[in-house]
Parts: sequence; C-alpha cells; structure tokens
Amino acid sequence: EYKEGLPGWARSGRKTAGSPLPAFDAPLLAATDLKAVLASANAPLLVDVRDPEEFAAFHLKEAVNVPLDDLATWVKHAPRGKAIVIMDHAGHQTPVAARVLHASGRADLKRLDGGILKWQAAGFPIVAAR
Repeated sequence: EYKEGLPGWARSGRKTAGSPLPAFDAPLLAATDLKAVLASANAPLLVDVRDPEEFAAFHLKEAVNVPLDDLATWVKHAPRGKAIVIMDHAGHQTPVAARVLHASGRADLKRLDGGILKWQAAGFPIVAAR
C-alpha cells in the first residue's frame, strides 16, 4: 500500500499523467431533507456512483446508476435544469464525484450525507434485489 497517494508520487519526481481537478466541496444533504425534496415539484436528479453490482443489490427507487469512472462521459449528456444529488454507499466517493461534475460545468450539486446507509438508517425505503 502506497500511503502518500498521487500527490506524494508526484513530489517524489515520478511521472504522472493528467491534471488534478479543481477544488470543490458540494454541500451535504441530510436524508430527511432529501426525502422532503423528493416529494416536491423540484425533485433533483439522484445519481448513485457505485458499481453496477452494488447498485443492483440496493438503491433508491429514483436513482440512476452512473459509476464514478463513467461520470465525466455521462455528464455531457445529462439532463439540464435539475439539481443533482450524488450518493454512494457511505459518502466516501461523493466528494470526488462532485469535483468531476463541477469541473464539467455542473454547479447545482449536493451530496447525500452518509450515503445510502444513512438513508436506510432513517427508515426510508430502498429497492433491494430479491
């Protein structure tokens, strides 16, 4: 395990490709707040960035599955005019997803605080594999 990450790799003089995404921190949205917003006329687009296998196992009914590695391509064709709420299992991948979407020109972004685990803990419904 290389604990220094990509920044440490670059500082050591080793070759890297690409460039870092600009800093961006999308606000967090609590599960209870998301539940209320979903019932409104201005419901956001829910984007679940987990792998398809995880998504198939359980997800929010309204969510679309766009794995993190596919976001940069997907956003070019994504619906406009709606806010986007990004989610994953526990909230660890959503900061990176927000940076990808923001760098692609999307500004109205939020992240589900604590991911689908907190949604479930609040007692809200999910679609689960049978």
